[in-house]
Amino acid sequence: MKRKAEDPVRKPGFLTKAGSNVKAPPSMEIPSGLGTPKIFSDAGNLLLTTVLVIAAINLFSLVDASFRISSYRKNALLYAKWSSKPDLKKQFFEESYLRKVCKLEKLYKSGKISKQEFEKERQKELLLKKFRISEMPEKYAYYWYKKCLLFPRLCPPEVKKKIVSARKNYLEKLKIEEMKSKDYIID
Repeated sequence: MKRKAEDPVRKPGFLTKAGSNVKAPPSMEIPSGLGTPKIFSDAGNLLLTTVLVIAAINLFSLVDASFRISSYRKNALLYAKWSSKPDLKKQFFEESYLRKVCKLEKLYKSGKISKQEFEKERQKELLLKKFRISEMPEKYAYYWYKKCLLFPRLCPPEVKKKIVSARKNYLEKLKIEEMKSKDYIID
């Protein structure tokens, strides 16, 4: 690096007595690049960004897992409730069927679907309703409790206790309906 004559630090007599030609010591010179070298600051920023991204991903996955577990628990509790009160299950699917048929009627009346499409969709919804009403709620209660165990560390202890009773209820229901099943099919 060449020294410039107009640089006040390097002028003769700077920080010395007037008229003296002594140069300033190197420790008194102002360095040209203050701060950390560019390579270290870029690496530090990259490292910090990487750590923050990893932390954000972990946080989002934790929140997602907790929402999933709460959803699975709600479904399991709903099906467990339906196993003791089948009328509630029938009422729920009847109301669901009526809502869907009302939406189809609105589409038909507005001319967005034809009469054939309307009848086809209505028949499909009717078959789904009958199928869902005939299904065993014990099977689905067991299934949803088992889904909660996909996240064992986040799963509340009550679910671990209820899954045993749900499996037992499911097996009892299979025996009552005289359906043969094997353990590997159930689990």
